[in-house]
Amino acid sequence: MKKEEEIDDGRVFAFISSLLTSTKYEQAGAVRAILFTTSLVGALGALILGCSTSPGAGTEAFSRARDDDAVIGESMPKGPGSEFSYSETEGGVRGEAPAEQISASGDSEKDLSGESQSSEGQSQGSADESQGSEADAQDLEGATSDGCGKSTQPGTGAYTMIAANKERAYRIDVPANYDSSQEYRLIFVFHGLGGSAQGTAGSGGYRYQGVWNQMDDDSTIFVAPQGLPTESTLSSSPQPGWPDDNGEDVAFIRALLDELEQAYCVDEERIYATGISYGGIMSNRLGCEMGDKFRAIAPIMGSGPDGWWSGDRFNPTASCAMKYETAYCVGQVAAWITHGSADTIVKYCQGERSRDSWMDRNDCASNGTTNATTGCVEYSCDEGYPVVWCPTNLGHTSPSFSAEEIWGFFVSLEQ
Repeated sequence: MKKEEEIDDGRVFAFISSLLTSTKYEQAGAVRAILFTTSLVGALGALILGCSTSPGAGTEAFSRARDDDAVIGESMPKGPGSEFSYSETEGGVRGEAPAEQISASGDSEKDLSGESQSSEGQSQGSADESQGSEADAQDLEGATSDGCGKSTQPGTGAYTMIAANKERAYRIDVPANYDSSQEYRLIFVFHGLGGSAQGTAGSGGYRYQGVWNQMDDDSTIFVAPQGLPTESTLSSSPQPGWPDDNGEDVAFIRALLDELEQAYCVDEERIYATGISYGGIMSNRLGCEMGDKFRAIAPIMGSGPDGWWSGDRFNPTASCAMKYETAYCVGQVAAWITHGSADTIVKYCQGERSRDSWMDRNDCASNGTTNATTGCVEYSCDEGYPVVWCPTNLGHTSPSFSAEEIWGFFVSLEQ
């Protein structure tokens, strides 16, 4: 991991979009069965005729096409809208802080795979091999990362790394009194289309989309990844987003999470993701594809993980009538979701479909308990995996209660 003083938003990458239908997934099982039968017949023929056969295509593996080609008409995944600020009905405009307000701090420029790791003992090492805080790490309970007990860390600041053969950037904020013998919660916060990692980290009262400001102790490490330039029908030029072309965004987060776990003492049972709009779409995607790593997600004005076509652009009442992609998820996550009924960018029905997707995956009851203050509905689901749905009458806007509710939702899962 290479540290930088600023994140460069100027790299240009083409946004590739093609059509994907659920038929592809429905046929995959049948195709695999045919290929298996072909291979078996070939093997039997070899035994009977006394000749050798090559498995050839009969053993060719199938890989699932990703939702980087998931745009149909006005559907959600690749064109959520141009978001350079997010307003709330109370308190005026609360958007992403300018990048120049963020100063990158930290002691030294180090690659996580270099010197900072080479001389450190593992968190589960014996007391004979480790001293000081490294020995203390042995007493930690739960699923702790390899970074526990290490005496040096890269520290707060802006960094770059290589993932899926591309340079990727992110911003991390580590508690000032960080102690490698203690486990820390890790929260990923994803910007929307046109946003940035530095803007998400922000300053003042809306750091990390307000979630930072809910923290009443130094229990959490925050990270804001940077999206790649993304083409959209709602912008005349590419803007940073999360198209996940060829799986490169998910690959980035996998690699980034691995580096962070190597560098810091992360509680692997307390890793979360949240984001606004395109960041909400990315949160849904990670909850599905990395459900074995993330404990919970909180998408705001997002969509997914399944793909639905909502048809009529800019009509917030358009229904998501056609399902064109079924996402195949791993693991299981708790989900907190909010969406506004007047949203013309990522339509309200997309939020409803997200709710339904997670309720189905978490085996939730159809009736929930409504919070009289926020209007959020909490559903009873598989133990430890609740789904909370917070509908509003807003447009493409985060409700004023979102940061507080998201923080409370994450923390509640730890009790």
